[in-house]
Amino acid sequence: TLNYTLDENPGNQSEFITIEMTADSVVIDTFYYSTFIPPFDFGTQVTYYSVITDNHGLKDSTSLDLARQYTILSSSSITIAEIRENIDDLDGQTITVDGVITVPMDIIRTDIHEAFLQDESGQGIVIFSYDADPSIQRGDSIMITATVDEFEGKPELIDYSITTLDTNAAIPFVDLDIQEFNTLEYSYTFVKLWGRIIARSNPTPTNSGANIDIQDESGGVTTIRIWNSTNILYNENNEILNTELDSLLQIGTDIEVYGIGDSFSGSSQILPAYAEDISEKLEGIAGDFETSLEIEPYPFVPQWGEVIKYTYSFPDNARIKLRVFDLSGRFITTLFDEFRGISFYKEAIWDGRNDLNEVVPPGVYLMHLEVTDKLKGKTTTDVAPVVIGVRMK
Repeated sequence: TLNYTLDENPGNQSEFITIEMTADSVVIDTFYYSTFIPPFDFGTQVTYYSVITDNHGLKDSTSLDLARQYTILSSSSITIAEIRENIDDLDGQTITVDGVITVPMDIIRTDIHEAFLQDESGQGIVIFSYDADPSIQRGDSIMITATVDEFEGKPELIDYSITTLDTNAAIPFVDLDIQEFNTLEYSYTFVKLWGRIIARSNPTPTNSGANIDIQDESGGVTTIRIWNSTNILYNENNEILNTELDSLLQIGTDIEVYGIGDSFSGSSQILPAYAEDISEKLEGIAGDFETSLEIEPYPFVPQWGEVIKYTYSFPDNARIKLRVFDLSGRFITTLFDEFRGISFYKEAIWDGRNDLNEVVPPGVYLMHLEVTDKLKGKTTTDVAPVVIGVRMK
């Protein structure tokens, strides 16, 4: 028989198990016995020894002093979350884990070589190398055997070898609200957030990146840190590279952003790696639309907190300006002024306020949609009246 103790929670009372062994081969009157032990969970301690009984009932065993004890540190089922939860025990150990590359090396940072790996456990980890490794690409599904390391609190995989299982795999991400993200439990993990831009600071000679602050319905606030080294928005000379993204990243715009979770001075921040990781939070319908504008045909009274609903659409690759004027042609406010590469049909509301956030007087106003085709240079317009009523006592 093979006797072993199984302790899935080291420090507690162990479970003692006996398994019969069977002879499966013989060589020159020497019999070889074997048995099967089922797989154990990560972190389980196992101690085992064998007992031999002959036909006369006499027993002998392997020396209990030499009984072997193992802690299961690596298995096919280990996840990145388990690595991070047990980083102290695993530090210096060699493990094998499967996952997908979310951000390759030398994208977010160019001073050190870090890539980011994520799996189905919803956690990410850093792959560190002393040299750049261009073989690691976004969307690579890999099996990596590496040494676990913890550097200044950062969990890392070092001294690695990689087997690529697939390419262009779906990028795993964790969809969070900002309050959850602010717990800082998702550092080095590829996450998705959305929020309304409430502040923006641009690069300076001493700050090589832009900070975009967003807030969502949870009330949480976080910072989108766009390093110049990514060439997403600015270059190393603090020059704007992407005017379309610059137009999007304005105060008041609702956006979605994917990126690596991070923190600075104890506050959360998200680090996008590519321009396509940032987009408008779309509330319309994509399609093949022409320039159009419609407003619900009744007066509304902003002083009562009423709003008016309107819908508008626009074609691909166009600059869209949606503004409100009074009947004399005097500008009241801008409702939308962006470039969009995709045709959309959208619904929105106007609260009857001007660009100073003041309620405008009762009367008839004109909502004016102007769409300029970026490729053809052609401009099309549509106009619809809107009536602001009088507040009655």
